Amino acid sequence: MRGGLQDRVSRRGRHRTRWGPPFVGGQASYFIGLNRGKRSVIVNLKCGEGVELCLRMMEKVDVVIENFRPGTMSRLGLGYEPVRARNPRIVYCSISGYGQNGPSRDEPAMDLILQASSGLMSVTGTADGNRGAAVTLSPMLAPECLL
Repeated sequence: MRGGLQDRVSRRGRHRTRWGPPFVGGQASYFIGLNRGKRSVIVNLKCGEGVELCLRMMEKVDVVIENFRPGTMSRLGLGYEPVRARNPRIVYCSISGYGQNGPSRDEPAMDLILQASSGLMSVTGTADGNRGAAVTLSPMLAPECLL
């Protein structure tokens, strides 16, 4: 976090970042590392009340960063235009694994998929043959690309 308050909006259910081990105080260390210092709220974005709640929250913030597949926020009624209509000073950033256009724009882009498709997974791993980077990269690198 580079200053200011961060709010995390998520859906109900078990999120991938809560997977473990290792666990600290009943929470996955991965989840703690990505979300430390953030306030969290669970919102159902597939119902009108949830969308309206998000729009009201977006009226009061400076920046919205979303990482759905391209077009998802617009389909939910939370795209740039409706948000800007309620908050003209908003900075709205959409991050997706394969960009906003191009042949792979609609593909899922979880960290392990990006490691494999980029070739990173082939040069990292453990002596016993398990492959994968020692740390999850995409949630940490994506915000840095915004700066």
